[in-house]
Amino acid sequence: MGLLGWFKRRREEGGGRVSVYSPFLEKRINDAIEALSRVVVPGYDVDIVSSGVVARIRVGFDGARIIVYLDYSGSNPGCSFCRFLNDRLWDKILRDARRRLEEAGFREAIFLDVATRAPIVVT
Repeated sequence: MGLLGWFKRRREEGGGRVSVYSPFLEKRINDAIEALSRVVVPGYDVDIVSSGVVARIRVGFDGARIIVYLDYSGSNPGCSFCRFLNDRLWDKILRDARRRLEEAGFREAIFLDVATRAPIVVT
């Protein structure tokens, strides 16, 4: 899982990157992992972290904002009925994930598709 306790930020001069370790941010990432581990994929009795749905997590320096990269590779784009079920399933998963993250103290949660980096809208 990405960036567990190590974070990259732009250096003011020169545009390079500097790695910053922060015990506070490491704790916030662990809080997020714990919260997302309580989100179960309906009908499969497996959580979204251990199943690989959560590909990467990034936490803002204030510890209140989070970006969760999700892997949609299990969806079947060729089957319209499967797509309908998957859309409904993903919507439930994302709503539950947002609720769990809010309970863990995150004010803003953004979900992105890991392959395209496109935002995933929670309805």
